[in-house]
Amino acid sequence: MDRDELILQKLSELSTDLKQVQKDVTDIKLQQSEDRRQSENAILKLEGDLQRVESKIDGGVTNINERKADTNERWEIGGIIISIFLAISAFVKSFFFS
Repeated sequence: MDRDELILQKLSELSTDLKQVQKDVTDIKLQQSEDRRQSENAILKLEGDLQRVESKIDGGVTNINERKADTNERWEIGGIIISIFLAISAFVKSFFFS
């Protein structure tokens, strides 16, 4: 091989290597774009899950507060019923047993 052929062969190899590097760079850019899209989708999904959990917690707290209020009302009603029963018992006892 003479010098010119050797130079042409090296240039051809460099051209092939350059095309491969350009293809690799394009593949990397595509992969980065895909990774970015997947991360954005994951973030959106997590934000949606977080909102769902927050609404469930808010609903649970509201439900607990309502149950607490209902329980307090029941105790008040129970106390009134017991007071009435005791008053009637005392009246009956004083009426029949005095």
